[in-house]
Amino acid sequence: MTDPQPSVLLNTGTRMPLLGLGTFRLQGQEDTYNAVDAALTAGYRAFDTAAVYHNEAQLGHALCCLLPKHSLSREDVFITSKLGPKDQ
Repeated sequence: MTDPQPSVLLNTGTRMPLLGLGTFRLQGQEDTYNAVDAALTAGYRAFDTAAVYHNEAQLGHALCCLLPKHSLSREDVFITSKLGPKDQ
């Protein structure tokens, strides 16, 4: 059986999805919740954010609420976040 979502094998042996939900311009708890819910329903397991998006906490809250709804745990999703040059 082939994996329905393209992924890359990490050196840890874990497969990371190549496609994820980008959250640039995603603001507001309700919009974030709805977007993450739709993404999880569609099979997304990777989420990308950044400090400059100012939505990391909203994304975390949405995932905390929605992972159990989709019978998933934190270990089932990848979250990537980036720091701006001034934060490094």
